[in-house]
Amino acid sequence: MKDENVSLRQENSIQTRIVQRTGYQELFITAAPQPGQDLGALLLEVFQEVDERRASVVSHEMFGVSREAGDAAFRRVAAERGEPAWPVLWISEGADAEPPAVAVQVWAVTRLEVSPVRCDERIIGVRYEDESAEYCRLGGILPDDVSVAEGAQAMSVFEQMEAGLETVGMEFHDVLRTWFYNDRITAWYPQFNQARDAMFKRWRVFDGLVPASTAVGGANAFGAALTGGLIAVKAKTAGVQRRPLPSPLQCPALDYGSSFSRAVEFETEDHRRIYVSGSASIAPEGHTVFIDDIEGQIARTMEVIGAILESRGMDWKDVCRAIAYFKDPRNIGLFPKYCEAQGISDLPVAHVKDDICRDDLLFEVELDAIVAK
Repeated sequence: MKDENVSLRQENSIQTRIVQRTGYQELFITAAPQPGQDLGALLLEVFQEVDERRASVVSHEMFGVSREAGDAAFRRVAAERGEPAWPVLWISEGADAEPPAVAVQVWAVTRLEVSPVRCDERIIGVRYEDESAEYCRLGGILPDDVSVAEGAQAMSVFEQMEAGLETVGMEFHDVLRTWFYNDRITAWYPQFNQARDAMFKRWRVFDGLVPASTAVGGANAFGAALTGGLIAVKAKTAGVQRRPLPSPLQCPALDYGSSFSRAVEFETEDHRRIYVSGSASIAPEGHTVFIDDIEGQIARTMEVIGAILESRGMDWKDVCRAIAYFKDPRNIGLFPKYCEAQGISDLPVAHVKDDICRDDLLFEVELDAIVAK
């Protein structure tokens, strides 16, 4: 994106990408606590950044945060600025990791009215619109009953996604991207895929755009088998386009039974953005490469994503948010070293401890990138 359309603000450990859109701005904030800083203080700094720009929160994710620490942080934030009017995707995996793997990401917009989306009186998302489209971002969705089998909990999450979309006049055909954080993912990943396939067939997703997605391991603070979210967009003008993107260095995930697109491109009159699915060290034929070699998996994963960006005329400088998932938190420090060696040390990335969907995968990355038209 041209320099006048995107800017970077770095304040302590808070990095903000500011994207200029027609008539408003989008803020993508990535943050991690400084040594000795508690989560409540970090969140207040993040929301101060939002408030200074008179922005409204669209999505909010927390990683590596225990139930106790999260509850204390939200009590502090509520006391100073009121209860949040948006959902929070809250992952507790990595709360006891060494080194610590705590990260926060917030997406916000200025000058637009953002309204909550509710399901059974619970806020599960937000809705807003601009001149080009209507947007719905759902997040932190939990099963109705955490005591039933994992597959049934997955179905419950999908059904709530459907209900949330219906409240804003959308359906799953409008979905561009999904996120799923599955506790002990490798123990029941086949059942998750069965639930997703069943719902996608019911919604006739395979007849249209199959969303980009991330599905990784990660315990949540509420003891559920999974939590998830999505972003959906409904066009208002003919200038809005959406398309699945292939990965130049990998086969389609559908070829080996995972129902997601490698990436999805979304285009309006003033910009293009791509949502790159969770990507890992997988060969063109679908098997894992660089087994037991974390540095090799990091390099291969970034090569795969770099090829997707290049195929759409983009580069690492166009990335507005990213998450790097590590099976072993002791490897987290290797990624900043890799980025520094590649000249991309300012990449806006959250470092997270989560299992990957295969036992032999050690690392995964997802990201969004934006360029002006």
